[in-house]
Amino acid sequence: MGVAALPASLVPWSRLNRRFMTIGLSDALAYRGTFILGIVFAMIPLATSLLLWLAIYRAGAVGLSIAGFDLHGMLSYYLVMHLLGLVYVVEDVQWDVTQQIRGGTLNSYLMRPISYCLVQWDLKMAAVLVAAVIALIPASLVVIAARSILVLPAAAWQWGAFVVAVLVGIQIAFLLSLCIGLSAFWFLETSGFLMAAFPMQMILSGSLFPLELLPKPVYAVVGNLPWTYMTYFPLQIWLGRLDAAAVARGLLFQAGWLAALLGFSTWLWSRGIRRYEAVGG
Repeated sequence: MGVAALPASLVPWSRLNRRFMTIGLSDALAYRGTFILGIVFAMIPLATSLLLWLAIYRAGAVGLSIAGFDLHGMLSYYLVMHLLGLVYVVEDVQWDVTQQIRGGTLNSYLMRPISYCLVQWDLKMAAVLVAAVIALIPASLVVIAARSILVLPAAAWQWGAFVVAVLVGIQIAFLLSLCIGLSAFWFLETSGFLMAAFPMQMILSGSLFPLELLPKPVYAVVGNLPWTYMTYFPLQIWLGRLDAAAVARGLLFQAGWLAALLGFSTWLWSRGIRRYEAVGG
């Protein structure tokens, strides 16, 4: 039992893939109420972080800088990181893939002339599109409410680089989650690993705190991992903490990690599906 190798199935905008993208859009829109409710509840940790850092800076000396962040920079960091988190809705692919492998529902995909991994991409990118549209509302409110403290990109090229970095970062996040999910081909119990992976991804991507707060030797290692290029690198561009040369190097690193993860996920799938078929999946 294998996947039929049709050239059209490997093209994202083929007829079958457009159909799955439409299904993904329908599913995302069906749960838009849940997403909006998630935005509301996500404001609680955001407000806590902002109030905490505001108290820290007010208690310090005038012009206090922490890890190179002044007060406006630190508050902008958490505001923009929070907005990015509303759009990066691809982490649950690792749970979906694991459940389909363990539950046997993967078989229904293998009997169709489609690429399973590409179907997952279609579904998640549709969710990202819906999330981005819905997130425009809180994003607009944040910009209006925080306009006196929010740090914005100063140059047009920074805006462009930020958008590109975010788009590539979403693909990196998807592939990382996909690779974690594909590990279910080899492990009978992965729930503990999946639950541990999420907070680690939050830390390594800079979602919980700026990575510059880490000890320098640790930051030197973490700063080169793929998780850094999901959200942390785009945010560095937004805040103007990188010059044009550093941004260009970062985009090259992003492209390198994207290619490496694409190759690794392809390898995991090809090896895993042979194992799956061998044990009668």
